[in-house]
Amino acid sequence: MKKVLMDKREQRIMQLLWKQENDTALSIVELEKLFEGEKISRPSIFKALQSLMEKEYINVAGLEQVGTVYARKYKPQITREEYAAILLADSGI
Repeated sequence: MKKVLMDKREQRIMQLLWKQENDTALSIVELEKLFEGEKISRPSIFKALQSLMEKEYINVAGLEQVGTVYARKYKPQITREEYAAILLADSGI
């Protein structure tokens, strides 16, 4: 199955997920904090996460209580190297 390439926002989120030590999963709130200083809203992050899930690049790795609600935690299903191979294959190399 051919993988669909990520857009810039999705790539930025994946970079943040790949940087986590010990394959730590992140919630939307944690991702929003990591984006501090950049212009991105929580709904934009959520939409990008949904798209990444549809493309099977991330999955839900658990739940975390944030205040009175539970938030999903996301973890990459693909490594940087695997995505680089997809990019190369897409460009015909």
